[in-house]
Amino acid sequence: DARARPMPGLLGVASSLRLQVVAHNAPAALRPLLAPLLAAHLRRISPTADADSLEAAVRPVLLPSEQWGDLERWRGNARLLAWLRSAYIASRDETRATLPAADRSLQAYPGILPHAHQIREIFGTRQPDGAWPPPPPREPPPPRSPKESTAGVPLGEVLEAAGGLVAGRNALNIWMERRGVYELLTTELVGALGGYLRGRLARLGRGAGGGAATPPPPDTP
Repeated sequence: DARARPMPGLLGVASSLRLQVVAHNAPAALRPLLAPLLAAHLRRISPTADADSLEAAVRPVLLPSEQWGDLERWRGNARLLAWLRSAYIASRDETRATLPAADRSLQAYPGILPHAHQIREIFGTRQPDGAWPPPPPREPPPPRSPKESTAGVPLGEVLEAAGGLVAGRNALNIWMERRGVYELLTTELVGALGGYLRGRLARLGRGAGGGAATPPPPDTP
């Protein structure tokens, strides 16, 4: 039964993305009406798994003439850019190799919080949220002539130039995004936050002349 087979979207990935691009360029009066429908439709599109297949599906839609000017048709579509960023990072070999192990290791999250060293080991980062100290802000991509060719330019570079923010992101970002996690909690982070709050309560109590309730003692190791 064809209906039982998983589909890459209602119209296929390429056709679905083409609809997103066309609708984004619809008359301004129609865009508020189309926005909720397009958002719901975009959530139904399942990206092709591997990087080569993904690029084969999306590149003709994003770069029909293989010129930098093609970006102007879709770079302002924030929802589409978010989908493309997620699909692109998820399609990379290192991400596809990491996510299954991350799902197994963190299946009890947030009921059981991991240690920071576990996050570093699972996702291959020096810190749970990346390198520390953080690198300086990236320079914006140099302006491109609309008629300049994009032939041979990697898809990731095209997405970055469009504002897709793919540089420096990895499997950790995809894992968090898929679970709606905006701050990855670790035992160390929660412990440090608890210590700060206890100290803050103690200082407030002293500032009030000792009338405040005695804060709870620190956790014993």
